Amino acid sequence: MIIVISAIAIPVLLVMMGQSARLGVQPEQEITASNLGQALMEEIWSKDFDSITGFSNTITFGGVTFTQNVEVCNVPDSDLNDTSACSISSDYKRIRVAVSSASSSVEIITLRTNYR
Repeated sequence: MIIVISAIAIPVLLVMMGQSARLGVQPEQEITASNLGQALMEEIWSKDFDSITGFSNTITFGGVTFTQNVEVCNVPDSDLNDTSACSISSDYKRIRVAVSSASSSVEIITLRTNYR
């Protein structure tokens, strides 16, 4: 009787433990993606206004591959969320940094001005 109960209970417990382990990895990867995104944003902010451009990159950290995507769009001073005409000349840049892995994604958006 104990063998039959164990044969039913053990696979159920193993599945539950596997799901719990997977759920525990996602928050850790989100924190890592957030830290990588913040570090990348700080690097971008250290650059001169005219040298800020978009790019895409992959990085492996802690055995996990993250994709870093930077989008830079010149926006008009009348609407700082208007990304329809990124090629216009403007004193405002909307910078979007997205960092993602297979199970997590983080996005950081900021504005940078040419005013000193």
